[in-house]
Amino acid sequence: MSRSANAIFVLALWVCLLTLWLSSRANNSLT
Repeated sequence: MSRSANAIFVLALWVCLLTLWLSSRANNSLT
């Protein structure tokens, strides 16, 4: 993979992890 494609992949992975973390925090605060 090229460097730009690798950076995009890592960025997408971080966004996915952040979304999961934020949703889990929101669920914990609601209960």
